[in-house]
Amino acid sequence: MFAHLVLALEEKVSTTGPEDVLGSVFNELELYRKSKGQVFTPQHVSDLMAKLACPDGGKSLIEEKGYVSMCDPCCGAGVMITSMAKVMIENGLNYCTQLVCTATDIDLKCVHMTYLQCALYGIPAVIIHGDSLLVQEWSRWYTPVYIMNGWVWRQTCGLTDRRNDEDEKIRCVQESTYAAMRKSAVDFEEPTDAVFREIVVDSKKPAAAVPRKTALFDSERRLTDRRGVEDEKARCASEPTEAASRKSALFDPRRQRQGVYQDVLFR
Repeated sequence: MFAHLVLALEEKVSTTGPEDVLGSVFNELELYRKSKGQVFTPQHVSDLMAKLACPDGGKSLIEEKGYVSMCDPCCGAGVMITSMAKVMIENGLNYCTQLVCTATDIDLKCVHMTYLQCALYGIPAVIIHGDSLLVQEWSRWYTPVYIMNGWVWRQTCGLTDRRNDEDEKIRCVQESTYAAMRKSAVDFEEPTDAVFREIVVDSKKPAAAVPRKTALFDSERRLTDRRGVEDEKARCASEPTEAASRKSALFDPRRQRQGVYQDVLFR
């Protein structure tokens, strides 16, 4: 069945341009939910809407920021996305590199159909299983072209502008420098930042103590190389091994001049 789908999409690309193949089959077989008023937009109606909304294929937007971003809050099988890609081809543009889409649908079957067609057509897109009206997201699907072309760094795709845990995981995997930066960050108050503990922090350590402890033992974050009394107190309070080593240093004649340990351990 997958082979037949690939052949059908290849035929569309070589003749009429990208079109919604799965949506038309889904509609003809009457697999949609009549009780919920689920209706699939015909391809010719979608093509007309795309030409009216963006007659030049987005050339003005491409000249301004290099690409066109598109949002479909009720994507169905992705018919509007295919129509937009067709309009771009007619205007001599490359939708594989100059178009990025955010598509949402409450029906998981529609999400899967949109993902399959966007992935096989080579359209950079994030397909979200969620409710656009209630702004609820349950899962998201990234097309291969979206990942490979680094769109996660260029365009935020989602129901809101809030950082998404899945996006942050991809960024941390793609860029080790970014992952290291997030690991050393002190502020973990934002709920979505909890993902960094899962990716870059040892899960065996207490999650609440890790961010503060990481900053305390990071020499790059100090203004000088001089040890601070408050930092030493915090280190000894958060790490028993550190406190024990400091206590043993008191009996080393070479280090007795560092009176800070007496203040930490005995006062």
